[in-house]
Amino acid sequence: MDKIQELTSKLYSEGVEKGREEADKIVAAAHAQREKILNEAKAKAEEISAVAEKEAAEMIGVSVHTLRQWRSQGKYIPYVKLGRSVFYRIDDLKDFLSQNIVKVLDAFGQTVG
Repeated sequence: MDKIQELTSKLYSEGVEKGREEADKIVAAAHAQREKILNEAKAKAEEISAVAEKEAAEMIGVSVHTLRQWRSQGKYIPYVKLGRSVFYRIDDLKDFLSQNIVKVLDAFGQTVG
């Protein structure tokens, strides 16, 4: 009986190891596919002169969280969504900044800005 248990244990271990190898292959393929999709999205963003969410937030001086809130509320700045990636066109960011210029008076009472 010990010989059967030993053989069964050995076969089970080999099966588990093969399963792990297959799982590792699947995970590696999924990671490669994800990288490919991200690279394609970034290339498309460059074609339309767009920047990723983090860069957009830095450009206009708000947090990424604020941009996400605005997006969920459908406010302020149009965006491009490619898969799960979000991009902002540079022209739209410039327009947003231009629309939010506060005009002030200089020392001579003339409008500046």
